[in-house]
Amino acid sequence: MNDATAGDETRSAARTDAAREGYATAAASPALATLLIALCACSSSSHALPSVMPTRAEAEAATRAGDWRTAATRWYALFMSDPARPADACGKAARAFLELRDAESASNLLDMGLAANPNDPELLDEKGEALTALGFRRAAESWYLRSLAQDPKRVSALVHLGKLRTDLGLESAAVKPLREAVAITGGDFETWRLLARAEREAGDPKRAFEAWVKAFSMVDGSVYNIVEAATLFVDDSFGRAHPEARGRMKKWLETAIERDPQCTRAHFQLGVQEEDCGNVQEAIAHYRRAVEIDPGCLMALTNLAILYANAGDEAPARDMVSRALALEQDGSRRKALQKLLEPFDKKPKTAETP
Repeated sequence: MNDATAGDETRSAARTDAAREGYATAAASPALATLLIALCACSSSSHALPSVMPTRAEAEAATRAGDWRTAATRWYALFMSDPARPADACGKAARAFLELRDAESASNLLDMGLAANPNDPELLDEKGEALTALGFRRAAESWYLRSLAQDPKRVSALVHLGKLRTDLGLESAAVKPLREAVAITGGDFETWRLLARAEREAGDPKRAFEAWVKAFSMVDGSVYNIVEAATLFVDDSFGRAHPEARGRMKKWLETAIERDPQCTRAHFQLGVQEEDCGNVQEAIAHYRRAVEIDPGCLMALTNLAILYANAGDEAPARDMVSRALALEQDGSRRKALQKLLEPFDKKPKTAETP
């Protein structure tokens, strides 16, 4: 047997061993098992991978085209055919599975890749993504941290970690990785939005406002995003400390209403801003519009009751108190609403003309 023949047999044996090794992991995921069977379909009893393998150029082309099914097939074939278990092929196959919303297959494949490449930051990061998609968020955090231990400036892992912690209600712990991410790249809309939310919940509304300003300088954002940003002004302490933010937030809310005239929250928040500026009639107009759109908007009903009562306007005050009481469940707030009517109840009744 010549050297060339021996080399071919060695490569064939290596591919056979690689294919066999993959069956144990693939069996845990129906989608991965189906893909493996498709790749290995041939007459050979050893289920060797096809002799004509896709090239890396073909796999890259499928990835660039967003043809995730084809990309998964090609990268998986390249990964399984190489006994070295190359990290890049595993990572790109796993990315394709994640794009296909098949986190289970991605996770199983990544276990195989990490067995050969335990310190690869991309695979560690993607393992965290797969676990997050599968609902194992606490477990995912440790994988993001392991990825960052290998590459502290890996932006995707920083953002994934920040988002995960925000979703878990750990906003104070989310701020640091998100700040690091935007410091490295300048950030994008989504990262600045996440940072704004984390800063606010961590108790720093000023930094949250600045993050929203940066986010909206990149993308207009949705009506939901605009209203979320403008809720900062509802926080009395922020409004008093940063009156210069009022004008910008008012423009945000007016933009939201232009895009969605039926946005109850935007009308309510504009009412709060107008009331804060002492523009009572303008505030009433926005509050009334909010309850026209949503008759169950308790905050607007309550604020209208207060404004009408303070103005001594009895009929609308009684109407708004009655409507608010029909919705309010909190005992102390119910008493406060009822107290608004006391000045009217104490007024002497005008004697009727005979």
